[in-house]
Amino acid sequence: MATNLTPNDYRTHVGFEVIQDIGDTPETTYYMFIGNHMPIAGNTVPLPNDDTNDTLVSAYRNMICGKIITANDAAMMIRNIPWVANTTYAMYDDQNTLQDTSNFYAIVNAGAFYHVWKVLDNNMDNPSTVPPDISQISVQDIAYRTGDGYLWKYMASTPLATYTKFATPAYFPVVANSQVSAAAVPGAIDTILVANTGSGYNNYLTGTFAAQDVRVNGNSVTYAVTGNNISSTANGFYTGCNIYISGGTGVGQYTTIIDYFSNANGNFIVLQAPFTTPPQNGSNYQIYPGVVITGQTQALASPAAARALVNAVGNTIYRIDMLSRGAGYSYISANITANAVSQPISPAQIRGIYAPFDGHGYNVYEELGATQISFSVTFANTEANTIPATNQYQQIGILKNPSFQNVVVNFASLTGSFLGQETIYTYKTRLLQNNVNISAGQGNVTATNSEFTKQLFVGDPVILNSSDNTAFWYTTIASITNDSFMAISSTPPWTCTTSQMSLAIIQPGTGTVSSLPGGNTVGISNVSGKFPTGTLTIGVNSGALGTINNVSRNDVIKDFTTYIALDKIKATAVSGSFQPNEIIFMGSTNVATATSTAALHSVTANAGTLTLYCSNTVGSFFTDPSLTIRGANSGAVCTLITKYSPEIAFGSSKVMYLENISAITRSNTTSDTLNIIMQF
Repeated sequence: MATNLTPNDYRTHVGFEVIQDIGDTPETTYYMFIGNHMPIAGNTVPLPNDDTNDTLVSAYRNMICGKIITANDAAMMIRNIPWVANTTYAMYDDQNTLQDTSNFYAIVNAGAFYHVWKVLDNNMDNPSTVPPDISQISVQDIAYRTGDGYLWKYMASTPLATYTKFATPAYFPVVANSQVSAAAVPGAIDTILVANTGSGYNNYLTGTFAAQDVRVNGNSVTYAVTGNNISSTANGFYTGCNIYISGGTGVGQYTTIIDYFSNANGNFIVLQAPFTTPPQNGSNYQIYPGVVITGQTQALASPAAARALVNAVGNTIYRIDMLSRGAGYSYISANITANAVSQPISPAQIRGIYAPFDGHGYNVYEELGATQISFSVTFANTEANTIPATNQYQQIGILKNPSFQNVVVNFASLTGSFLGQETIYTYKTRLLQNNVNISAGQGNVTATNSEFTKQLFVGDPVILNSSDNTAFWYTTIASITNDSFMAISSTPPWTCTTSQMSLAIIQPGTGTVSSLPGGNTVGISNVSGKFPTGTLTIGVNSGALGTINNVSRNDVIKDFTTYIALDKIKATAVSGSFQPNEIIFMGSTNVATATSTAALHSVTANAGTLTLYCSNTVGSFFTDPSLTIRGANSGAVCTLITKYSPEIAFGSSKVMYLENISAITRSNTTSDTLNIIMQF
């Protein structure tokens, strides 16, 4: 039977790609939308079905409006695990098959920031009583042990504002720290787990050097040791142990004891190598069993070292203290030093824990299981009168790259004339050559002192313009023969021996000319991206070039931050007052025989002119003086002046997320913050 696995790291990668798509790719645009204003029978929130009807047809027909999702509106999320006193946290363990659901990290609220800490050692499954404190470390520190025995690895910090925007009781927004990532060490050994404490480890000793104890008889590797807890005077008893300078001169140094002997003058140890900074009178030392670490590393450039700490009660091993983490380990084997003289009663069992491949802290999202994205968007009442803020909504969702329609671009300046149905682009330019030779009807471009082979590739878009800037042409490179001769895909209908040629840097704004109202305005459909003020726009067939003054949709000047997905009807009031959520109809005096119907979302009146917004339109509302629009419940009557279709094209974008919710009433004096968490 075949089995398969999609690792969590890959699911995190997919989520992170979406975050990058939102923030770093101007060609990609995500919108959060609200929809379904009609009351639901029985007030029972239905589950959406994963079929074309629910995720495409119904979603578009019920849609009210949407707002763009910016990079600041999306965050990678991990499980929300706050630090709570007297709680036992799991420790990171590569062999824990339930790692993703265990509480192996904790989040500390420090006021302006929330700090995330990974547990590398949980003091043999004991409760944590001391919270990790960011003020006690540098963010690049390897690890930090608190007084309760927990070993913490600082991972990241989230500002309070980000926490407030995205956090839920279940999920927490995590923000990567580049300094932590840069300090990560691939293949380091941060933790060796004590799987069984053993017993009878008597070969440990702590004490303080006196003046006569250091470098006995001038020998740099011979030291005298004393203390009340000397377990044995038997020669070799402490051989193989580590000695660590825990205080005073030489603090932090360690080495291996290669011999231990006793005579009438005292008890002595012989070191494997002299200390770089020799301990002095008053220096504190600790002798504990050593740990032999073997494994596959890259040339053992940085070998790891550790010692086994002994609990005086039963002389058991309670912790493996890493003296050096090493680097590059892809395989770990660890054993506590033992010799024939100082055998334990019951040997302890220890196991090296493999850190993430690139080291703890390198990728906080993968290491802490960020397989969710939170989208948090605020619909601020009418968004400067660009969306309706009345009635209710019972559905929310996310679209990617919808196409806009009914777009009219007004140009501050316009050279040439656009052609119907031609594609237009917004672009920036980089001048390549001032004097190129082009001839009408010939697909060649020649120039002297040029570097075509170094500047261009086949397929690159270029703009050609005449020397007096009265004619322009958009085309692409068909072939490049040499630095001074190339062919273009289409040739301008004019000849010029001193044309300018510029590389066209296409911007995220493109569409198809749908109408030519005249003057400096052009109607555009199938619009993707944005058309910001001041941007250059060119027609690919006409060569017409304009600088954008403003953009409108359905006769309202606005950018692409928001959109209205409702049909918009302008009408002359005749009688009565229309009611939200009633059915309006046309083509009959009775709704049952009407040729056109729609669900009325909202209506505004201005000097006898009505603006009706509606969803779920069936049939065609069109201008006819003999026909009227009627309200099925109110009996109100109006005469249609003009009708606009929704600002986004039906079905132009797949629905990435869809959720039915309990009804929320909109108001033009309040804002709605919608928080969607998407699981990957």
